[in-house]
Amino acid sequence: MKDNSSTDKIANIFTIIAGIFTIIGTIWAIFVYFAPSQKEMYLKDIYKSIEVRQETIRKNEEEIMALKSENYDLKKSNERLQKESSRLDKENDRLGKENDRLNEENESLTGSNKNLQKEIKKKNQKIERLKTHNKKLKQEIQKLKKALMEKKNTGP
Repeated sequence: MKDNSSTDKIANIFTIIAGIFTIIGTIWAIFVYFAPSQKEMYLKDIYKSIEVRQETIRKNEEEIMALKSENYDLKKSNERLQKESSRLDKENDRLGKENDRLNEENESLTGSNKNLQKEIKKKNQKIERLKTHNKKLKQEIQKLKKALMEKKNTGP
């Protein structure tokens, strides 16, 4: 009977160990079941990448609109200054006594026009760079969308 009792104790120990492994296995299975798959993580990364690029495009488009508005204002200012310069040239012809003073003022306005034209040129160049950058980003988005579709169709 003593042998049977020790055998029962050993069997109980093995039963307890098996129960512990069963609990650990069940917990592990639950974690594995609810853990995101590699495919889901890859797709999330692609979605995030697309969102970042779309946000960059949106910001660039806002900046383009702001630059176009500034450019319009600068062109109007330039036109006003050109009209003023022309008026001063005519007045200079009529008023010989004030010739020196009017020439200096005219030169100042001409310098301002040149500076504004340089600024317009710079802003136009920036607009072109942003448009080119947006085009590249749109192409990248198309590539990512294509990769996303291929990944969805082919699996992990």
